[in-house]
Order: sequence, then C-alpha cells, then structure tokens
Amino acid sequence: MPDYILAFLIALVVAFAITPGVIFLADKTGAMDEPDARKVHKKPIPRIGGLGIYAAFMAAMLKPPARWPVWPRAKRAMALLCMMPPITG
Repeated sequence: MPDYILAFLIALVVAFAITPGVIFLADKTGAMDEPDARKVHKKPIPRIGGLGIYAAFMAAMLKPPARWPVWPRAKRAMALLCMMPPITG
C-alpha cells in the first residue's frame, strides 16, 4: 500500500473517532458558536473543530516516510491554519 494511502486512512479513522470528543469538549467548555440573524447555521456548532483536524493530521504524520522532506514545515503550517479561526474570530 502506498504511503499516502496509509496516511489518508489513518487521518480518516482518527478524524471520525475524535470528532464526537471534540464536540463534547466544545459543549462543556462553552466553545460553541450560537446562531443569530447574521449566521447561516440554525443550531449551535463547535468553534474548535480544528483540534480534531489537527489531531488527525498529526496521527497520520507520526512516522512520515523518508521521502517527505517537507513534513516539519507542513506540521507547522497545519497548526497555524487550525488556529486561525479562533484567532481571527
């Protein structure tokens, strides 16, 4: 199996497994975005969904293949992208 397929499958499984926990955490900590007149959603949605995405990405990158020389930079870029929505509001 190619390395990129394995990385995708790991990320997919981790994302599906961790998403309910992130939703629960968001609900318990109050990190939910409430609907109002300017928003499209009709019920509260979690604001920290990037944590689940980041965890799935990092799980897939735990043991990167040797031919992925950019993975340290990719890891930092993914961390910044996941943190942008909470920072920018």
